[in-house]
Amino acid sequence: MKDIKKLLKKSVTLQKQANRVVKDTKVQEIFSKLGKINFIGSYKLRLMMRRDIDIIVTSNKPSVNKANLITKKLKALRKFSSVRMIDSYTKRLPYLPQGFYWELKIRKPEGEWKFDVWYLSPKEDKSIASVNKWKKLLTSAKKNVILAVKNKYLRTKMLYSNKLYGAKIYKAILERGIKDLESFHKRVASSKRHK
Repeated sequence: MKDIKKLLKKSVTLQKQANRVVKDTKVQEIFSKLGKINFIGSYKLRLMMRRDIDIIVTSNKPSVNKANLITKKLKALRKFSSVRMIDSYTKRLPYLPQGFYWELKIRKPEGEWKFDVWYLSPKEDKSIASVNKWKKLLTSAKKNVILAVKNKYLRTKMLYSNKLYGAKIYKAILERGIKDLESFHKRVASSKRHK
């Protein structure tokens, strides 16, 4: 119980810090010029365990010119310590959706924050509907299990490596009904897909 309280406190602290980072960087204002902004992942679900914010920007017609202008603007602002853009729209890259991706990093007193931003058409997106569904399925008990799982696998450096992403954790606990850390390890993390 004590450990869960610590994890909940950490998650709440990260959420508050993330809100400030979103406001300070004006990412919503910048990317809204491309289309509709959708926060997804742990930031949207209020399940943060690391300094990472995921955004999807949807537009019926993603534009190469607009994407390049946004990249120039992000670099000119000098707010971010790193601005990296990948074009998987004009020449689709294997295993990536057809769209533009930005990795933005910014240093803050509490540590480095990272934004993962995708700009694509609604038909290319698979995340927004899933996150909205998971939000409805989330209970405080399930939240506790998710935070415990994330904490365990972040500490062992297995989370986000070996294809064990947040989405797999959410799906296992919120859709498949896995109820605790031990069951998650047996049924998901130890499966051949993660070795």
